[in-house]
Amino acid sequence: LAGGPAPIADFGTPPPEGRLSALRPLIDRLFAAGTAVEILQDLAGDSSDFAAETLKILNRASPLSVALTIEMQNRQRANPGVRAALAMEYRVNFRIQEHGDILEGTRAAVIDKDRTPRWKHGAHALVRADEVAFMLAPLGADELQFGKETS
Repeated sequence: LAGGPAPIADFGTPPPEGRLSALRPLIDRLFAAGTAVEILQDLAGDSSDFAAETLKILNRASPLSVALTIEMQNRQRANPGVRAALAMEYRVNFRIQEHGDILEGTRAAVIDKDRTPRWKHGAHALVRADEVAFMLAPLGADELQFGKETS
């Protein structure tokens, strides 16, 4: 917005550079594995502060949601494009209320505020590949429909 051929905004001084660009080689190495369990093992085996912080965050999250996120990223790499991404998101959102941990996460964070969710899977290793595949499977008649593209 500020640096284009016809700037429409003045943001003053540019923001400071974030820390992720310097961590990119470490992130690429630690997240190179294909599954959530392998990524968590790689994080646990690394002595960096980034790995420890990330492992702590992922271990608090729903194991099913972590596995789904990793699988969605893998599938998006194989089939890039906004429509493929939106279709996956739609499938997950269609099923997650009934088959995921979203209600338990909401209970623990918003309703009871006890911050102790009881996830369906007590550990990341207990999430089965067929459960993840089910959440991402086509929805048949309920599949996301895109309108006609206009140019």
